Amino acid sequence: MAKNPDTAPLPPEPPAEPKRVCRVMLTPPQQQFVKEHSGRDMEWVDVPDEDGEFTRSMGERSPEELSRIALRQAEAQNDWDAQYNAYLLALAEWQDAPDESPADAAAQRAEQDAEAMAAAIAAFYAEEAQALEAARAEALDTWDPKGKKRKKAAAIAAGEEVEEDDE
Repeated sequence: MAKNPDTAPLPPEPPAEPKRVCRVMLTPPQQQFVKEHSGRDMEWVDVPDEDGEFTRSMGERSPEELSRIALRQAEAQNDWDAQYNAYLLALAEWQDAPDESPADAAAQRAEQDAEAMAAAIAAFYAEEAQALEAARAEALDTWDPKGKKRKKAAAIAAGEEVEEDDE
């Protein structure tokens, strides 16, 4: 029997792509900075620029600011790469796992059903025990509202002498 595709691991969501970007070429020192801090080679950085504000203010931007933006982008890409790598490993493990036979699937469903039934029965009997305790307490209060009979019974059980009284 083939594997159930519903049990296959799912890939991570790719990073969101902005509609408009300002692509900035990195200088060799900026490329070196990103490489040293993230391990990733980058020749340029794509800066989200939906309204064109970044492009208009490019002359006011410092090289350090662009280096920080490039580093953040490189780290985000590294994070996504790590997630995708974990997905690929999980997918390979899923593919290498033996196919599930119909008997195994039926046995697993039966075990889950039995566990669910046992939990339902345990919950039922727990509610019954609570109801029994409540009924017992009500009966004791009705039979002996002041607790005299219970004290007398406890004294007799302890071997103490008890005065006889008319009730």
